[in-house]
Amino acid sequence: MVRLASAIEWSQENPTEKVVTAGRIFDVKPQSIRIALKRTKRKDQKAHGGNNKILSDIQSEAVQAYCREQYEAGLGATKQMVFAAISHLSQEQSPRKPPSWRWLQTWLKANLPFHTITTKPIARNRVDTHDEKDVEEWFDKYRATLAKYGIKREKNST
Repeated sequence: MVRLASAIEWSQENPTEKVVTAGRIFDVKPQSIRIALKRTKRKDQKAHGGNNKILSDIQSEAVQAYCREQYEAGLGATKQMVFAAISHLSQEQSPRKPPSWRWLQTWLKANLPFHTITTKPIARNRVDTHDEKDVEEWFDKYRATLAKYGIKREKNST
C-alpha cells in the first residue's frame, strides 16, 4: 500500500513520465497506478448537475437518521422504505413527480455510510420465532418425552 501511494505521488510530480516507469521504480503494477490516478482525478472533478436536487441537505440528513434508527432497532431500512420516505419528503417542498428508482440508487451510492444487504425474506421470520421462551418450552417437551418413554441416555446402546 505504501509503494502504491509512493508511485502515485511520484507519477503526479512527474507528469511527463509514463506510469510504467513509476511501476518499475516502486515495484507496483502499472494498471494499479492507472486505476488509482483515475480515481483521484474523478474525485477532483466536480459532479455535473445539481439543479434538479430532490432533497435538501437537512432532508438528506433526516433520511440518514431514519436509516440509522431502523438499524439500531434491529430492523434495517429496506430500499422500499427509504424510497417511500424520500418520496414523501420530496412532496413537502412542492408537488412534483417523485424521484425515480435510479435516482434512489445513485443517492445511496453517494451517501457512503450506507450499503445494502440482500437477505432471504424468510430469514427474519426464523429469527423472530426463536426466542428464549420458545427454546425453553421445546426442551421441557423434550424432557417430558424422554421421561414418558423411559429414555435415560441420548443413545440406547446395548
